[in-house]
Amino acid sequence: DAELDIDNVVSLPDIITADTFFAPPPKHNWLIEGLLELGRVGLIVGPGGTGKSTFALQLCAAVAADLPVCEGVYEIGQHGSGAVLYLAGEETQDDIHRRGHTIETYMCEETRADEKAEVLSLPRKRLENKLSHLHTMSLAGYSTHFTEEGLGQTAFYDAILSKAKE
Repeated sequence: DAELDIDNVVSLPDIITADTFFAPPPKHNWLIEGLLELGRVGLIVGPGGTGKSTFALQLCAAVAADLPVCEGVYEIGQHGSGAVLYLAGEETQDDIHRRGHTIETYMCEETRADEKAEVLSLPRKRLENKLSHLHTMSLAGYSTHFTEEGLGQTAFYDAILSKAKE
């Protein structure tokens, strides 16, 4: 008979029984109402060239500027705006600049020419101030392993975290 190796036992989550379903569930902790929860990992998936990166950068800019997303379909959650770090795995900093310029034009009252400009955008000076909380970094060309099996966080992760705190 083999002995149980306590150091290699996997920690499992609690089992939840069906009687739990009769109690009110906990409320969501939305970062972006109905779309993305604070502290949770999300995934934007689709074929190449469909706007995933632009949409992700738009979400980041909306959080930084405290503006609605997707023509007002999604509002920023109860936490309000805050600092955002956008890590781009494949785009260069020039690609991010081009996308960001398009988004800035869309979010700026002076350059947005439609009836929703007042609700979905900000005056240029205020927008510049709000977007100063949005930081982008291109990781294109870097080996981007944040963790290694058995070792935890990598030096790369520590470097990104350090840069984010600056």
